[in-house]
Amino acid sequence: MNSGFPQLNDKPEKFISYLNSSEIYNELLKQINKDLQRSGIDYTLNSNPQYSFNELVNLIFLQLKKAILHTSLSLANLLYIIDVDEKFTKESSSNSIDPLLFLSEIIVKRELQKVILRYKSRNN
Repeated sequence: MNSGFPQLNDKPEKFISYLNSSEIYNELLKQINKDLQRSGIDYTLNSNPQYSFNELVNLIFLQLKKAILHTSLSLANLLYIIDVDEKFTKESSSNSIDPLLFLSEIIVKRELQKVILRYKSRNN
């Protein structure tokens, strides 16, 4: 990937500007909803109101926490569906913040990466 393309270990600021595009934002919500459903989490993000990057991370965090506590959610299965590199799951346990919150941020970043890549390939 080129150097301008946001990487999962980049700070959230590198991703936030992409959320200003309504097309990318709406595709992001569709992608997140699709992957949550595929993993067995019965939750849908609505496009209204428009969430900030941090709000999306917190919504994912709350849904993951709820699903882990109340269902047989396999976090590994969700991360596989979303295509999160295993190194980030290992990094989450050594991170200073809550591991689930860290993974929630990685999930939003990865989903946004997929949408940006599709958007750029369609428009080139």
